[in-house]
Amino acid sequence: MLDFLFLISAKPVVVTLATIGAILATFSAAIEKFFTGKTVDNDIDKKHIHPAAKPAFDKNVSPRPKPSFESWLNRLGYGIMGVSVILFIIAGFIVDLRG
Repeated sequence: MLDFLFLISAKPVVVTLATIGAILATFSAAIEKFFTGKTVDNDIDKKHIHPAAKPAFDKNVSPRPKPSFESWLNRLGYGIMGVSVILFIIAGFIVDLRG
């Protein structure tokens, strides 16, 4: 068990996981655009409509937005970076056990 912890908390593993997670989190919008062909709508006037201009309730619109591929990739990237941080902490605790 201890050998397995030494293996997964080795410096190359931790750095590789951190790099992959950072790339996924940083470029999730570009990756989604590349694979799905979606374009990002940056028109502020369309996004910020006065509440009185919208109907109070629309049966066709879900109250919860659907998670997009971009948000899934972003969360995956942060999750991988979190695993990398945990492995880094484990490496700090077990470094004295190698003998």
